[in-house]
Amino acid sequence: MEVANPIYDAVFKYLMEDDRVARTILGALLKKAVTSVEMRPHEYSNSLDEILSIFDQSQTNADTNDHTIFIDEDRYAEEDAEMQRILRRLLMVAVSSDIRQDMNVEDEYYSYLEQKETEVMMKDRIIAQQDAQLSEQKEQLSQQKKQLSQQKEQLSQQKEQLSQKDAQLSTSIRLLLDAGLSAEKVAESLAVDIDTIMALSK
Repeated sequence: MEVANPIYDAVFKYLMEDDRVARTILGALLKKAVTSVEMRPHEYSNSLDEILSIFDQSQTNADTNDHTIFIDEDRYAEEDAEMQRILRRLLMVAVSSDIRQDMNVEDEYYSYLEQKETEVMMKDRIIAQQDAQLSEQKEQLSQQKKQLSQQKEQLSQQKEQLSQKDAQLSTSIRLLLDAGLSAEKVAESLAVDIDTIMALSK
C-alpha cells in the first residue's frame, strides 16, 4: 500500500485535523487517553511501535521525492479500527493535489534552508581560514619586529664599541705626541693614516 509520507508537515497536519486520528496518535505517544484537552491513565490499544511505523523513512518511494511511503498493510490487523482509520486518511491525502503542492513547497523551503546553511558553513570556513592567515601574518610581523629590534641593538652596541676604540686611539695618539713623537711616527706606530692622527689629536 502506498500512502502519503506523514513526516511532511502538511500530511501530519492533515492527519491531526481528524479528531479521532489525533486522539489515537497522541494516545499512543503519551500512553494516555486523550479526550479534547483532558488526559487520564488509559490502557491504549495501539502500540507505540505500530504508530511510529508509519513514520519509518526507510519505506519512502524515491520515485515520488519521498512524498509517499510503502506500508505493509498486512502488518496491521483489520479489526484495529484506529490504525485502519489512520491508513485510510493517509491514502486519501496521498492523492490530494493541494497536499502534494504543500509538500512541494516544504521541499523547496527545506532545500533553500539547506542551501543557505551550506553557504553559511562555507563563509565560516573561509573566515576561519582568513583569520588563521592573519594570525600567521601577525606572528611573522611580530618576529620581524623582534629581529629588527635585535639588529638595532646590535648596531647600537657596535657603534658604542667603535666609539670606545676611537676614544682609546685618541688617547694613545695624544700620549705619543706628548712624548715628542712626530705625527708620521705615531701613524706608523699605531698603523693608522696621518689624517686619522690629525683628526683624533685635536
